Amino acid sequence: MNKPLLFILLVVVLGSCSAAKTFLDSKEGTDYKTLVKSKCPENGICELYVFQNSSLQIQTDGIGQSYYDMTFDAEKSVIMYEYKSKSADGLEDGIHTERIVFEIRNNIPELIIEDFELSNLTMFYERHCFCKGQTGMFPIRKGRLELYNLGKDLKINLKIDQVDVPFLIKELNAEIK
Repeated sequence: MNKPLLFILLVVVLGSCSAAKTFLDSKEGTDYKTLVKSKCPENGICELYVFQNSSLQIQTDGIGQSYYDMTFDAEKSVIMYEYKSKSADGLEDGIHTERIVFEIRNNIPELIIEDFELSNLTMFYERHCFCKGQTGMFPIRKGRLELYNLGKDLKINLKIDQVDVPFLIKELNAEIK
């Protein structure tokens, strides 16, 4: 067989084989809309962020405190749900912030896990406030995550039952389109 013809045939065959794209594979940059159905705790503002093609890198500083950086990863995305209290009497240290942060694979069509299995994800509860010994990153000890990656929509249902510190965000029900 003629080599140029074989090459063209190979390119056509490989180009026509494409896996079904999921929501996080198909969106570009911040080209999405979010609908958060969860009730935000009183006296605060809640925001949902999607960092596409990102991965969490957990680090530890010189005094043993954990923190994270995000790096580029074409196979993963980071979801962050943040509650930020309104300033108490204008005091800067009166602001209370809590976040649920987790990483998911872009191509996973469905994920349902609970309790101990949550520790298999890069997932944590982050709390920052003027409350000695109760700030930083904490594992979610008990809860349930349901994630449905439906091509054009991403649906997240997360219920949190136990964290090692007091916490305000107990659930996240959201659709990302």
